[in-house]
Amino acid sequence: ALVLACTHYPLIENEISRFYNPPITILNSARVVANKLALILEKEALKQNQNVTPLHEFFVSELTQNFNESTQIFFGKQIELKEIKLNF
Repeated sequence: ALVLACTHYPLIENEISRFYNPPITILNSARVVANKLALILEKEALKQNQNVTPLHEFFVSELTQNFNESTQIFFGKQIELKEIKLNF
């Protein structure tokens, strides 16, 4: 089995899957987290009404030209990225 543990690997899950012959089990950590979050939001009555058009915002901790170009490849269009500085 292969765990897709980095944030961008699930975006290329199909390509990764096609690479392995014979096929292997792929564990998509992003899907697991999203499913768990959906359960929590529903339990806490915070789940958004599905009739509302969602607003997508993309935040990064370090905005680089390479990362900006990669988003165009992954999403097939220009994505506005907002850089947020994290203080540790």
